[in-house]
Amino acid sequence: MLLGTFIGLLLKYTIDKNYIFYYSNESSLQQSVLYAVTGGAITGMFWVIEIGFDFIFATKYSKYIAAVLRLSIGYTVKYFLDKKFSFRNKK
Repeated sequence: MLLGTFIGLLLKYTIDKNYIFYYSNESSLQQSVLYAVTGGAITGMFWVIEIGFDFIFATKYSKYIAAVLRLSIGYTVKYFLDKKFSFRNKK
């Protein structure tokens, strides 16, 4: 599970860097750490939304509604965090 998470992080970082943000500057350790930290924060948000919906509503469909919300909100927030912190253009 840890190996899969690490590989997924590397793959998503590469895709985001090259195809989402078109960031051509050389990667730095600071940039990679910031990217991982924003990912960790979003993962925590995913868990809160999913567990919260399950606890509050406890219905068969609450996990699906939570999944749509957490993915929509999470990836939108992650995009803006990465744009501001991880892949900002140096001036």
